[in-house]
Amino acid sequence: MFLCCAIHQVNDELCRLTGVKSKLTSAYHPQTNGLDERFNQTLQRQLLKFVDKEQNEWDLYLDSILFSYRVSCQDSTKYSPFFLVYGRQARLPVQFNKKLKEKGENAEDEEDIDEDEDADIGILAIRVLI
Repeated sequence: MFLCCAIHQVNDELCRLTGVKSKLTSAYHPQTNGLDERFNQTLQRQLLKFVDKEQNEWDLYLDSILFSYRVSCQDSTKYSPFFLVYGRQARLPVQFNKKLKEKGENAEDEEDIDEDEDADIGILAIRVLI
């Protein structure tokens, strides 16, 4: 119990020093967190563009849709979430394909072949961006 109270006190002090007003939300009441609700709405709208009527293959598209969201510039920050986390722009699948075409189809480096496989995985992300 003591460790829990100590962590709570440290967290409270950090919030006070940085001027953060902490608000707790529950996973069972996501409507109390507007940002989560807005993201869920965006994610649902993108998934609806790709799933079939049975909606049993939505998980196949989830990674690509999330990637497209993470590399898109957000109005609120003027940056992409990817840039804010990693401090650089993401290397998009289109960039991998362009490098392969410039080197020709007889690429000798195995690394180039691996990049091509990675590019195929992310092609759907570009379609979502368009």
